[in-house]
Amino acid sequence: MKTTLPLLALVLLPSIATAAVATKDRTGPQRPEEIRLPYDPTVPDRHADIAEEAEALLRHYDAATRIAVIGQVLTTRESGPMEPPHTVVTMLVERQVRGEADMLLEFRVDPPSSDPQAPPPQFITGYQVMALVDKSGWLVDGNALYAIEGGWAWRNRRPDIFLKPSVDRDWVGGMDPHDYYVALKMEEVTTSLEGKQRLRRGTR
Repeated sequence: MKTTLPLLALVLLPSIATAAVATKDRTGPQRPEEIRLPYDPTVPDRHADIAEEAEALLRHYDAATRIAVIGQVLTTRESGPMEPPHTVVTMLVERQVRGEADMLLEFRVDPPSSDPQAPPPQFITGYQVMALVDKSGWLVDGNALYAIEGGWAWRNRRPDIFLKPSVDRDWVGGMDPHDYYVALKMEEVTTSLEGKQRLRRGTR
């Protein structure tokens, strides 16, 4: 089913570059909350394609995710010599979206893919992130780690793009963030994952 997403309005911290541009051009957006990022109007059905991608991804996450949490990455370490190569991540859990997790959640991550269209997740301490973990304790798809910012969950589409949008891009321009990020509305993510959890609890 095709739906139309609203224009994406971000509430992000201004970068130094943003402040410099705003100083020179007083007619442009003066605060981050005034910046509206339109979709590219030259691409037919752009809104519908983005909506379908998000809906398909949410359906996939709903089926694959056992534990979904929001918090901060504390540490990462590589697997031991007697184990298959992988990364072990420890997160401080601030909010449980699905499943039951301790305050410290540990999960495993597959080795990075050689596919440039599937960049490895970036584990940066201090960022608020959402992690989706499967029933075996692995990060879903090896990359289901999103930065939380401005009411959206962000995952970079290329390895040369930073995980957190406000750090990587100057948001004064009218660029479409979906060219650089997978962007999921947090309200839709939590509704999808929490709804399934409530249903499971009600059938016990």
